[in-house]
Amino acid sequence: MKRLFAVLAILLWAGSAHAQVERFTPTGYSLTPLSANTGSATEAIPNGTVSVLTQNVGSNGVYCQTGPTATTDAVYLAASGGAYVFLMQGGNQISCITASNSTTVNFTPGSGYSVVVSGGGGGSGGGGSSTTNVTQWASTNVATPTTWGTAPTGTNNIPGVNDNVVACGVCTTGVATPANSSPVVQATATHASVTALGTSLVAKASAGNLLGFYCSAITGGAAGYCIAYNGTTAPGTGALTGANVLDSCYFSTSAQGCSLSRIPSGVAYSTGIVILVSSAVTPFTYTTGVDTAFIAADVQ
Repeated sequence: MKRLFAVLAILLWAGSAHAQVERFTPTGYSLTPLSANTGSATEAIPNGTVSVLTQNVGSNGVYCQTGPTATTDAVYLAASGGAYVFLMQGGNQISCITASNSTTVNFTPGSGYSVVVSGGGGGSGGGGSSTTNVTQWASTNVATPTTWGTAPTGTNNIPGVNDNVVACGVCTTGVATPANSSPVVQATATHASVTALGTSLVAKASAGNLLGFYCSAITGGAAGYCIAYNGTTAPGTGALTGANVLDSCYFSTSAQGCSLSRIPSGVAYSTGIVILVSSAVTPFTYTTGVDTAFIAADVQ
């Protein structure tokens, strides 16, 4: 019976989806471009390559997959810029085929692979491991290097379903060179703080994300709350709108204060981000005239 339960547990794990994220980083060189046609052409990939950015720079769509041959059930790359990051998993070949006419495919070795999904299906090849094409990148030799390609659309963005295409938003004015591609620039946080002890801080006067906040150097000697409020200005004293009180931390009668962090994801505020210092016995009431504090917040 124990053995039967162990087998069932393994089958349940194999049927679930597991995702792992790692940004694709190019090695800095490209392989010889491949001329793909209706007869399936193959590119030799150097042994030990982790992943390969594969880009269709020709005028016809193409289907590509790892291994010595390709069929039209493989990953579809749109003409003039369609791209995909293949995880090699010990293989050393990528093959491409067109439905008609011919096209040119470029290859850039690198490391990282966007998202790898294990189990739970996987296109025409059945189970196992597959790479969903959500890589965002842009070439540095085109007019707008800060414009990134968009993630795929559709409901089945896995190899073999043919709607997992990344549209390169900067490839219309020139052919992008994968060897010069750059990693995605991450959004940076803005640090806001008061310039004197006070009871409120408008950290952001528009919608945004709150990563963390704190209130310290409390004066007044009364316990209370440091409150994160969804608004563009500090509200009037008294009862607060409960739906706008999204976070709080409690401080005692000492001057130490309190802090709260939501890193790395942060919390979305639909209107704005205001930090309040209140000596009330509940975070849903705002009082002034007793405690003041040094207030700071990190927002996006």
